[in-house]
Amino acid sequence: MRILVTGASGFVGSRTCDHLEVAGHDIVRCVSPRHSEIPTSQVYSVDLSDPRSVDRLNRLGSFDAVVHSAGVAHRFGNTSGSEFRRVNVEGSKNVAELAVNLGARKFVHLSSVMVYGGGHGGRSVSEDKTPSPDDAYSRSKLEGEQVVKSSLHGRSVDLTILRPAPIIGEGSKGNVSRLIRAIDNGSFRWIGDGRNQRSFVYVGDVPRAVEFALNLDHRNCVFNLVGGNVTVAGLVNTIAKGLGKQITGFRVPENLARLSRTMSRPLRKIPVIGRYQRTLETWMADAVYAGDAIESCGFRPATTIEQALNLEVDRYLESR
Repeated sequence: MRILVTGASGFVGSRTCDHLEVAGHDIVRCVSPRHSEIPTSQVYSVDLSDPRSVDRLNRLGSFDAVVHSAGVAHRFGNTSGSEFRRVNVEGSKNVAELAVNLGARKFVHLSSVMVYGGGHGGRSVSEDKTPSPDDAYSRSKLEGEQVVKSSLHGRSVDLTILRPAPIIGEGSKGNVSRLIRAIDNGSFRWIGDGRNQRSFVYVGDVPRAVEFALNLDHRNCVFNLVGGNVTVAGLVNTIAKGLGKQITGFRVPENLARLSRTMSRPLRKIPVIGRYQRTLETWMADAVYAGDAIESCGFRPATTIEQALNLEVDRYLESR
């Protein structure tokens, strides 16, 4: 296939391009203007939120497929709601309309399990759960899905939406990478008993799922993408073992942590306290997702969560 991949310089997009090229596909890479220096001849620097910028890609001829992996992926810092919308919603709409103009038969859209929101009480969340996003990032991801569906409705384009669990692995910039640094520098402190579970997927399994979706003979599919589940205690202990560290120090009981969270509710509008509360809630909650639907179609993740964590720790040690 001739495939256009957006977000081609990103954590997932770059690996997707490499994987699809090895599989024999002709890949054209679309990157953000701030990431235009990539060693390949088939790279186009485009602001996906600007229809005039995207329109330049119409000169490239026809494509068999579009893989849309571009987006504002991480919620650390002070990213505004308008920025999430600009990239994750308006950008997605423009890419979907571009796919129609390019004659693409397949469209794979990378979303996130965060569209389901929180508060699942330990239940495994499958695709039949009605999304209920609870922050600017997750709302923008759900709206991105919706504008893609709307733009492709009635068109001869097979749409697959992939909702990955939090993606881990070499080069990750998410919560796991921050946890690795905290355990390594001795700033990590236990909160709760660590029995709550979380789902993850290895970054190398995402391109495999994309390739699987490109070859899938179905239309308008939505799949969670899950590599496996791990308790928070298992997560911490695997990382500590890989780093050669011992976890010591006082454990803050979960009921005490929850009491402190309740007592500080009036202060949540203060940014520093608000971020602390969100981190605390994330740490103590279960976040488990079901990947049965895509597995029933024949896709299986190749890397376990323990293997993925060890690979991420190894990369961290190499670059430390």
